[in-house]
Amino acid sequence: MPSVPAQIRAALAAALPDYGLDPTPERLDRLTAYLQRLVEWNQRVRLVGQADAATLARRHVGESVYLAQLLPLAGETLLDAGSGAGFPGLALQLAFPSLKTTLVESKAKKAAFLTTVCREQGLGQVLCQRLEATSVRAEIVTVRALEELAEGGPERFAHLLISGGKLAAWISLDLAATWRQRWPQWRWQPPVLLPGTRQRAIVLAQPPG
Repeated sequence: MPSVPAQIRAALAAALPDYGLDPTPERLDRLTAYLQRLVEWNQRVRLVGQADAATLARRHVGESVYLAQLLPLAGETLLDAGSGAGFPGLALQLAFPSLKTTLVESKAKKAAFLTTVCREQGLGQVLCQRLEATSVRAEIVTVRALEELAEGGPERFAHLLISGGKLAAWISLDLAATWRQRWPQWRWQPPVLLPGTRQRAIVLAQPPG
């Protein structure tokens, strides 16, 4: 039976083209090392629900890097709000090393995991703090799996964006429609469905002004 790293690498190589990303050896090396460490930590600290290779490669990494089909990611500053296990921010940083990424995660154990991976791979900055206390601003702010913040909507992340910056939210089509209706002053782009899904999408928006 193939080792865990071999299973992860094979799953990534098979999945990434479906999300528009070339599975170069360098990308596979970085992403495989990340997911291997995630699987190890997930046995002690619940970082993700399902940690099989296919789910990690598609649902987590693939859907994260799909942002590159919507936005240029060469050298931009990116802030990942509520990073958790590192999706989408850390996955994007590893896939596109020229990004200048800040990962914000208030839960200490998850922040420790992110710090470990960033230290091992020489990438990114991790802030263990609440979003409200974060003073870093970026050209792109990403948010995923934070449906519980629906009431705060996009306004919760506006202070993290530089002028002209964009919020990229991985949310359901229903929540995207709700946000667009409740915050019409924001400039919304049509949500883009993630490959192989019927409800999960990425929506881009810019605050007024």
